[in-house]
Amino acid sequence: MSRDDFVTGIDIGTTKICTVVGRPLEGGSLDIIGVGLHPSAGLKRGIVVDRQLTIDSVRQSVEQAQRMANVEIKGAYVGISGDHINSTNVTGRVHTGPHNEVTAEDVEKAIQSARDSVSLPSDREIIHTVVREFAVDGQPGVSRPIGMSGRRLDVEVHVVTGMASIIANLERCVQDAGVAVQAQVLEPLATSLAVLTEAERDLGVILVDIGGGTTDIAVFLDNAIYHTSAIPVAGNQVTRDLAKL
Repeated sequence: MSRDDFVTGIDIGTTKICTVVGRPLEGGSLDIIGVGLHPSAGLKRGIVVDRQLTIDSVRQSVEQAQRMANVEIKGAYVGISGDHINSTNVTGRVHTGPHNEVTAEDVEKAIQSARDSVSLPSDREIIHTVVREFAVDGQPGVSRPIGMSGRRLDVEVHVVTGMASIIANLERCVQDAGVAVQAQVLEPLATSLAVLTEAERDLGVILVDIGGGTTDIAVFLDNAIYHTSAIPVAGNQVTRDLAKL
């Protein structure tokens, strides 16, 4: 099996590291061909506190998945979480060209306009820019504006940011374990794609994913992401509190 025939994801949690290898199928689904699960060491509340222990944990999880799938993992999508994650909703605007028709270039310019409006301190970086909805000439609720007639295109965007140093430390640990980071994915967003239906996202739903060190939160309304965050309270705290009773 060649590298292009499969995709790999690594979930780096406080209590365990899970590596999943899947073969893409028609319709966008995945055939899971390999799983590696190893206890996590070197992380606290989603943040690397011992670099070498984290590298060793990632490497062992990846090796397990490689043996099961009978492939060599060179790159992976890596989940990220932690209470350093922040999110905000911003808007961008662009005026269309002389033909008054929305083009792909207009969409990109509107999204970039929204990104540029985010006041970003030097120690933070953007992880995701997720489009919530478009509006053409003030008419909201547009999901695919390309080709529509209009003089003005507005976009509402959900921007997720994180601490640059924390993101870099996690990425380097994965790279030093022998795996290139193809992209970092916010874990509550990835989880929402796996467990929420379109009807739930449309009506409004709050996803709460309680892990070992952090609890991830994602809020959806009108089939669009509204809020994402992670809080440093989770299963480990509950276990310790119960142990003291």
